[in-house]
Amino acid sequence: TMTVTDKNIELAKGASNNAAADGGGITIDAGSDTDKTWVWSNSRNAWTSSEFIQVAAGKRFGFADDTNTYIDRPAADAIAFTNGGNESLRINSDGDVIIGSGGVWSYPKPLNVQGSSGLILSLSNFDTTTYAADTFAGIELKLKTGNTGTTDATCEIRGLKENGTNGNSARALTFYTGLSGGSNKERLRIT
Repeated sequence: TMTVTDKNIELAKGASNNAAADGGGITIDAGSDTDKTWVWSNSRNAWTSSEFIQVAAGKRFGFADDTNTYIDRPAADAIAFTNGGNESLRINSDGDVIIGSGGVWSYPKPLNVQGSSGLILSLSNFDTTTYAADTFAGIELKLKTGNTGTTDATCEIRGLKENGTNGNSARALTFYTGLSGGSNKERLRIT
């Protein structure tokens, strides 16, 4: 056991820059097992660890210069992301994702999104190579339809570009459904 009465341990003292301190750190000699290390990596501009890092209960990962932005564990088997002092995203123990409501939701679903005044959930397709007609961003709704035969089926809602002219922003909203055993077809278009 080494006891240090001073408050600070200096490694690589006298190193002229980060590159000279590269590889400096702490190594635990694990005998016949793999050594455990906490090492400065100049190429990554970061500390690296050979092992998992676990934070004690009630503690969080944060930033020294932005104390109201951090990642923590608000409850067992849950993780939360807070920025600007407000919880913006939580993943609960059942895998449900809650965005924008402070981590609470009256009737939670697997994905919950709430805005402070109005809400737009944005899905983008920024294909700039073709500007082709029918380039789209969409939502696929997937269903489990049985355990024999066709076991999965989908419906889709697409926002799409109606033409292939660069700069022409004519667009439409389309809805796709399918019959049993068949592929989806466009059933409704709003232009």
